[in-house]
This record gives sequence, C-alpha cells and structure tokens, in this order.
Amino acid sequence: MALTKGDTFLIRTGPNLDDYHLFVIVSDPNLTSDETVLCVNFTSTPKDKSCIIKQGEHPFVQHDTYIDYQTGRELTIGYIQNRLIDGTGDFKTSKNSVSVAAPLLERIIQGGKQTKKIPLKFKKYFR
Repeated sequence: MALTKGDTFLIRTGPNLDDYHLFVIVSDPNLTSDETVLCVNFTSTPKDKSCIIKQGEHPFVQHDTYIDYQTGRELTIGYIQNRLIDGTGDFKTSKNSVSVAAPLLERIIQGGKQTKKIPLKFKKYFR
C-alpha cells in the first residue's frame, strides 16, 4: 500500500466508536526524509470556508463540506500505513475513502494557502 498526496483515509476523531472524519494527504511525502505529510480533514462544520466541497465532488461528500485546516495532523506515511494495515486502531478505509481528483486537491491546497485558520507550523506545507 503506497500512500501519496491526494489519498484519503478515515481517522476516529471523537469519543464514540463511529466518530470518523475523512482525512486527505495534502503534501508530497518525498519532501521530507522521514516521509512526513500534512493531513487535513473534511467536516460538515463550517469553521473555515476557504475550501467548500459540494456533493458529487468526492464519493464521501453528501452535503456541503469544509476542509478543517486548523486541526490538521502531521504524520509519517509509514505510521499511516501501519495503522491502516493493523485495522484495529483509529484509522480505517471505506469504499468512499478514495483519492481526491487533481482539481479538488488543488482547491484544497489553495484553500490552505489562503486560510487564516491554520497553525503556523503547517504553513510550510503550502508553499
């Protein structure tokens, strides 16, 4: 399983066993020696309107959805792969956790460059 920029997966984000959000890898794993990437999540809560995704733009999206840059996660590709392969943790895939199309990925990246709601440590991924 080789993960790269644009790939998606689910991470449990809440206390309930079924509280999962879709995350997308928005940076190139080859830019760091340990393959650290930034992953941001799709949410139905309009915390940031820098990137709004409409139904039909991705199989996971059923209504207006927003990218939450503020709660992004820096993870290594190896860590993500191990958690997905393990299958017993907080990471999983589903039939709808497919890679985002190139135009949508570009909009997500542009939103990351424009948003004011992003931690300073994540800005390096959007240069």
